[in-house]
Amino acid sequence: MSSMEVHEALEGEPAESGRHALGALDGHLGSMLPSRMEAEEAVEESAPEIDLRKRNSAVLCGVVAALLSLPLRWMTLRDAQVTVRGDGFPREFAAGFGSLMPATIELSGMNGHLFEGALPFWGLALLVVLANLLLLVRRSRHLYVPEAVPPVLALGVTGLTLVPLLATGSAKATLGPGWVLCFVAILVPLVYLFRQRALVVAWREERRRRAPEPG
Repeated sequence: MSSMEVHEALEGEPAESGRHALGALDGHLGSMLPSRMEAEEAVEESAPEIDLRKRNSAVLCGVVAALLSLPLRWMTLRDAQVTVRGDGFPREFAAGFGSLMPATIELSGMNGHLFEGALPFWGLALLVVLANLLLLVRRSRHLYVPEAVPPVLALGVTGLTLVPLLATGSAKATLGPGWVLCFVAILVPLVYLFRQRALVVAWREERRRRAPEPG
């Protein structure tokens, strides 16, 4: 081997070892320093939350109230107009069937519905149960629930629960204890999420106020 080849080999070895050392150091530092997303998630997880015992008790009350509403009376309709639909029913039969119906009809969570059968009352009660149960898993490490899902679901179900209230504008419809229980049940996640949001906003403002000013 010539002296020039020996000199090039001696020059190349430190450069290669230096690159390997810098690469290993960079990887080590990268594993030690959390990413920006991980840091934001860590800060979000450290945000205060309402006492878990109070939350669990409220969720239990909401679920029980929604289930208890199913056999109870949701609405009472007076002088209801009954329409028989479908092919094969003579007009005389439809008129006679309507005259045989009672003047007052009571709708429970099992036989009443919204929007001409599109959503039964029991389906609405199950949505209320789901809105309550989502409070238990909204920050679970084992089940990912997007942060926007619980409030959006709670607001949507609250709107659906208020639909029977529109029918009480006339004297022919009144609401029953079943609807009242279901409405109270959907207020549980709505009030909890509102209070939790207010608590987090106040906590962030306090952290921002205590943070040292740059420069």
